[in-house]
Parts: sequence; structure tokens; C-alpha cells
Amino acid sequence: MTRRNPDNPAPVKTAAIVVAGWIALEFALRRGGVRAAAAAGVDPRLADAIVLAVGLLLIAAALTRYALARGQARETWGWDWTLRNLGSGFSPALLRSTRPCSGSTRAARR
Repeated sequence: MTRRNPDNPAPVKTAAIVVAGWIALEFALRRGGVRAAAAAGVDPRLADAIVLAVGLLLIAAALTRYALARGQARETWGWDWTLRNLGSGFSPALLRSTRPCSGSTRAARR
């Protein structure tokens, strides 16, 4: 059962704004950042990795600040730091980084 926070009368609205904000900001960063880096001569895959490494941290910081300013306390976020959850969060990134891309030179030589 979640506790009601009197400082945040609309937690669902705050959550909806955070989710929509994450989707919009990630889309904009990946589109704009990768496109700008590719125009500057940077490999698009490298640019995407840099945008993800830096941009997602900035998005998380901004949206966390927004939620905290609206009275959404960290204790109510439901973090679960078990090894199983961390592994299921990191495994897709590890699997993706070890799999060759279809446009790679190794795949093209086959």
C-alpha cells in the first residue's frame, strides 16, 4: 500500500509527466544528438552510445528533480535493488554490445 503524500496531491499526474518527459527527451536527444554528430563526421553508433551514456543521466537528473519538487519522496518510488533486477536491467545492454550489427564490416564479408 502506498502512502499518500500531502505535498503531492496528484502523484499519478506527476508520474505521467515524468514518463512522457522521458520518452520525449530521449527521442529528441537520440534524434538530434546522433544526427548532429553524424553531420560532424562522428560514427552514428558511437554518437548514439555517447548520447545514451551522457543524455540519459541528464534526463534522469532533470526528471528526478521535477518529481522531488512536486513532493514525490524517494521512499515512495519502489526501488528494488536485488541482484535479479539489476541483472535483468543490464543484460540487454550487454547482449546488444556483444552482438555484431547487420551493417558491420564483419557481417558484410560473409
